[in-house]
Amino acid sequence: MSDKKQAYKISILVGTRIFAGQTENGSSIKPNFETVLLKEDEGNETEEFVDFDYEMNVSGLTYKKATGEASTHYDYSDLRAMSSSGGTVAFVYGEMAAGEAIVSGNAKISEFNEAENSSKQAGTWSCKLRAVKGTVVFGNYSS
Repeated sequence: MSDKKQAYKISILVGTRIFAGQTENGSSIKPNFETVLLKEDEGNETEEFVDFDYEMNVSGLTYKKATGEASTHYDYSDLRAMSSSGGTVAFVYGEMAAGEAIVSGNAKISEFNEAENSSKQAGTWSCKLRAVKGTVVFGNYSS
């Protein structure tokens, strides 16, 4: 029988930090193909795999990290600053438990959004990370 993977166990680390207030995350893989026309294929077009694009999204509530979380968490203000710098960050996506399947590599924050309203509830934030081509590795987590 298959085992259910509990959604709360699947997360994104940037470097070695998690996001304070994170509520959702996800990833997508988009294979890229090139149309090829070779004589050996008798004039029939074929599509050959070229590479793939890997993107992740993460969203949460505008919680400020606690003083004791400075070395283990990013919060929305850190994301705001990181997204405006255009820098590259290391990432790990998956369940952070020994032997579990993960995706790792380097990425750039390609979009950051923040929204607050006039209530006493926390605001929301979201960001998208686009992996740098050639850096993505599918493997297993080791602590």
